[in-house]
Amino acid sequence: MSIIHLLSVILRAVGCVYFILAAIKLRDIRVWFLVGILVAAGAYHAGEALVRVDLEKQFAVTIGGTGLDLLGLVISAMILVGVVVFHRMVGKGFRAEELLGRTTETFRELVEQASDGIFTLDRDGQFSEVNESMCRVTGRSRGQLLLTNITDLVPIPEIPSVVVSLEDILLGKKVLLETHFVHVREHLVPVEVSAKMLSDGRIVGIARDLSERRKTQEALEEAESKFQVLAKHLPGVIYLCRNDTRYSMLYLNDAVKDLTGYTKEEFLNDQVSFIELYHPDDYDRVFGSVDAALREHQAFTLEYRIRHKDGSWRWVYEIGAGVYKGDSLCYLEGFLTDLTPQKQALNSVGVSEERYSELADAISDGLCVVDSSGTITYANQRLLSMLGYSGDEFYGRKFQSFTIQGDAQDIDRPALLDLRHKDGRTTRVCVSRSPIGQLGSDSRALLLVAALPEALLGDHGEQLGSKH
Repeated sequence: MSIIHLLSVILRAVGCVYFILAAIKLRDIRVWFLVGILVAAGAYHAGEALVRVDLEKQFAVTIGGTGLDLLGLVISAMILVGVVVFHRMVGKGFRAEELLGRTTETFRELVEQASDGIFTLDRDGQFSEVNESMCRVTGRSRGQLLLTNITDLVPIPEIPSVVVSLEDILLGKKVLLETHFVHVREHLVPVEVSAKMLSDGRIVGIARDLSERRKTQEALEEAESKFQVLAKHLPGVIYLCRNDTRYSMLYLNDAVKDLTGYTKEEFLNDQVSFIELYHPDDYDRVFGSVDAALREHQAFTLEYRIRHKDGSWRWVYEIGAGVYKGDSLCYLEGFLTDLTPQKQALNSVGVSEERYSELADAISDGLCVVDSSGTITYANQRLLSMLGYSGDEFYGRKFQSFTIQGDAQDIDRPALLDLRHKDGRTTRVCVSRSPIGQLGSDSRALLLVAALPEALLGDHGEQLGSKH
């Protein structure tokens, strides 16, 4: 047997073994049938080659061989290469088929798990495929829907618009429309339907249930309406702005015009900014207070002055806070109110108190104000000089602590009392009490303290009701 003949036998045997292993790996009855034929053919040719061994020289091996042996080796090599190529091609085909099967299964699972209704229609609008969500939206089973035309699901007044949409889809257009499906329980379900035509002529669509969206939208509209009514009647400015160098406004109510003289449109269009209206002495304080509060994620309260459009200065009280998304600051929101009337009233009270104080210091008799417990809250200069005390030494003490008798709180008519001077001397005075500003336990009284000459004491002491 020649070496060429031996190699031919080996190649055919290897091809048979390779084909058997490939068939086991592919695991397909069609491939096994084909492999069986090829293995049988290979075994036949290998056996034929062995039969041709010279019986007389069956154990001899020659280097050369006949032309037929060489042709057999070439054919064996071609068969082996063909087997390998065939296996790879068939393997790729089976892998692609398997991948397609898995992809199709995955797609079907996604369609079934989708929260929106997914369906296909034929050219006449008859349902051919539906998912579970479509059944839930309509209240019908899959079998019922597959026997239904889409026009049977919509209210009669909306059928024309659905028919027109089907015609547009058949012309190649993608359609998006809002309509209603008649639920099996005879109530209407608002839906948004998106549909287009596939390459095979079918129509595929997605139906989204708008019921929750409509409820949310109605709730938002109601809340917005209530907010607008509140914002319109609040005695102040509601704002929403960015935290930039100009505090750019995103929302303002109409009250801003009363406060600043400028319309809300002028602020929203950035024609004017609050930072341009701040009093120069308040400018740095406003920015510093806001930034400090925002760093701590806290609300801020401010009092500052702004310039009105007419040139006057207005006092403003502001309370605001940051609007955060996670740790990120998005906006500032707050409320502004005009403090100018209160400031003017306080200034007027301050002026009045100053005038009353001047008047009280100008009279010749002593005056003091005591609260319900008899504690001194005010004394004029005459009374302080009379007893030798300063205001800090006198205020906050009970009036009876300066009397020898110790019962000044019970004065209900003019009475003679002995007051103790700071240096220890006593001074005979006539004290009369007048209630002022009585309001529950916060009642106060004005005490008029008049020093009497010694001569007058002898003649009128008993008449004044001395309390010795």
